[in-house]
Amino acid sequence: MQRIKTAILMLALLAAFGATAAANEVIYDVTIDTSSLGGAGDIYFAFAGGIGAEPASVAISGFTPLAALSPSSGESFTDGGVSGSLDTGDLALTNWLYALNDYNEEVTFGSTLSFQVAFNLPDILMGNSGGELDVQLTTLSPGYTPLLTGDPSGNIVEIAYDYTGAFTPTATSSDATVTPAGGVPEPGSWALTLIGAGLAGGMRMARRREPALRL
Repeated sequence: MQRIKTAILMLALLAAFGATAAANEVIYDVTIDTSSLGGAGDIYFAFAGGIGAEPASVAISGFTPLAALSPSSGESFTDGGVSGSLDTGDLALTNWLYALNDYNEEVTFGSTLSFQVAFNLPDILMGNSGGELDVQLTTLSPGYTPLLTGDPSGNIVEIAYDYTGAFTPTATSSDATVTPAGGVPEPGSWALTLIGAGLAGGMRMARRREPALRL
């Protein structure tokens, strides 16, 4: 009987662990209307954690249309904690070892670009700050002039989270939409694990580096 009770307890703990882990994957769908653009340009991703941020990762998948990508071009580069690629569908950026982790690839603009972004955060956040994923569309090098946005950062999409795990998706252009796709935690679910902590201060991530550093 004791063994049965132990087995039931272990199954309950595993179920609870699985539910917690699933709640920490936050997914967004991103769509950008590029019908006003023509020819080739770049798509750029940068993921950074603030000072004292917990280790986290971002997976970018489902990029459409794949035919628009030019992975072998001279425009493509990665830096920091990056693995995979857009064209293979397994691009991942992590903040474990580097302050800024970025990925750039040439793309031919058609009517739209779309992809899915999945954040994987620790079960309980104990750090002092969150992180941010930035997305830019730019002209080709040299210059890398931002397209479709007049925001000073050059970002057309920003998805940030604070030290409580609260997310703030932002589109700086009417041509871009950021929509929760599923797996978003209930409001305050992570905040309850950090009762007694102060309110999160504002933070801004390191922005895209100068063109000379991207060669």
